[in-house]
Amino acid sequence: MKAEFLQELGLSPETAQQVCEASARELEEERAGWEQALHREQAESRVMLALAKAGARSLEAARALVKTGEDGEAPELDEQIEALKTAPETSFLFEDGRPARLSGFRPAQGLAPGEGAQEALTLGQAIAQAMQAQDEED
Repeated sequence: MKAEFLQELGLSPETAQQVCEASARELEEERAGWEQALHREQAESRVMLALAKAGARSLEAARALVKTGEDGEAPELDEQIEALKTAPETSFLFEDGRPARLSGFRPAQGLAPGEGAQEALTLGQAIAQAMQAQDEED
């Protein structure tokens, strides 16, 4: 804001100058706050990106375990992530490169009734079949 503009509105030169100085201070405080928030967001983005590259299954869960400073920066971020990946308590939060081994009951495996050579099993039949298959593997 310019003092000349304020003087045209009817303010005295001293008052116009005071208003301009107060406005400049407020603007500088807002800018500092904005820059600080931007710095924190950039630091947070660096942490989340590093976790994603490390193969975190849940970014939020893994992020909660990464220690950061007051400025949002994570000191020794790579070492922290490696420690999380290797610790037995937290290694499940990261992909280990092996495909997931899923097992369980899959009713009719997407077949329409009467389709295919196998009829849909009841839950009890599926459990019995799975137990029998497990006994045969052992």
